Amino acid sequence: RPELLVAVEPVAAAADLAFASDMVLLRGRASAVGPLVPFRSLTEALFSLLRRGNPIDVAALGPYRPVLARLIPDWGPPSAKEDGASLVILAEAVLRLTALVGAGNGCLMVLDDLQEADAETLAVLEYLVDNLAEQPTMLLGVVRTEPCQALEVARSTARRGTGTLLELERLDRKGLGRM
Repeated sequence: RPELLVAVEPVAAAADLAFASDMVLLRGRASAVGPLVPFRSLTEALFSLLRRGNPIDVAALGPYRPVLARLIPDWGPPSAKEDGASLVILAEAVLRLTALVGAGNGCLMVLDDLQEADAETLAVLEYLVDNLAEQPTMLLGVVRTEPCQALEVARSTARRGTGTLLELERLDRKGLGRM
């Protein structure tokens, strides 16, 4: 099940464990600095995948490659019809990409500061969380406990049973070890 965490230390520990297990690690974050950038956290996460240097068989993504080109210019220009494509189709493209790169040892996608994320990113994340059950992918989202859309998405996910919401206080070393 996808995990949605409200703390930074456990996420860093999970990322370290994923790295040690040879899982593919994708990491991105939203930001309150400057103008709101649509899909920033997702784009950063996908760019972190490209920076790993391991080749990705983008042809295996079939018709989803031009959809992902909206976020990853390295994969060519998005076709004209992808410019305004459905967020569900974009979310499915991200889901298929994580399944592709996670085949073998799995994939961990860490998205920080989701309280600053745009509505489009949150819509994609909600779709991902609802459809990750059969995928070799784990999504860890970090959101502060202040009222925001991201926290509502996390709570809704927990109510539906498609994810787990852990509201954590700052952990000391012992607490982090237990986590």
